[in-house]
Amino acid sequence: MSWTLIAMRNSERQDAFSELQALYRQGRLAQALLISAEPERSLMLRDLLGRLWLCEGTQDAACTCRSCQTALEHHPDWIELNPTSKTIHIDDVRLAVSTMTVAPTWSPAKVIALYPADALGREAANYLLKHLEEPPRFAQYLLLTNAPDGILPTVKSRLQHWRLVGEEKTMAAEDQGNLLGRLKHEKLTSKILVQACYWVRDQYYTTHETDWLSVWEAIIEASGQLDLNGNEDLVRARILRSWPTRYAR
Repeated sequence: MSWTLIAMRNSERQDAFSELQALYRQGRLAQALLISAEPERSLMLRDLLGRLWLCEGTQDAACTCRSCQTALEHHPDWIELNPTSKTIHIDDVRLAVSTMTVAPTWSPAKVIALYPADALGREAANYLLKHLEEPPRFAQYLLLTNAPDGILPTVKSRLQHWRLVGEEKTMAAEDQGNLLGRLKHEKLTSKILVQACYWVRDQYYTTHETDWLSVWEAIIEASGQLDLNGNEDLVRARILRSWPTRYAR
């Protein structure tokens, strides 16, 4: 499934990682991720996710396993591609992908990270695309960029896209009761859908009712539909169908 917009609160970098970590432990994080963020945040999430995927132990900050004590650049199951002369070339991608024919040396996963991913040349991107279609079960692909529009749409369609949205916050308390009305009657924009993601996410964390997870997913998928075909009626219907009946007004 391609998720083209996922909103996260990320005024603190650790908050973003905590959400990704929770989804990973629930089996809801894809094998191929695209993270759109400013460089500092991208690099922080690269390090945290790399530790999470490569950990051989408890997968928490206190773990002292071999992988957690080894710098990423020296880890046998970590491959990072950076641009040479402003471009990530096909030969580099070909060599990295070839390692995915062999199981990890130490860890449960083998990771290929690309930063910045918008530096992928067209040939390199098309070569990578073929390997994103059916990745081996142990593979993790992490593409990081602050310019997601610079990535080929065909590649982006194979990725679960997380966009860190800067200083956006959860909807103010006085707006929460009006959220459903806005979704029903206002023109749907990315801003409204991002705010809805925040509010629904907080409902789930507060109530632990799984119905809110379904709404959260529906907003994410609907956002993707809006990006792809711009049909507001379909997007609106998808969200409203998922809304828990007991909370609908």
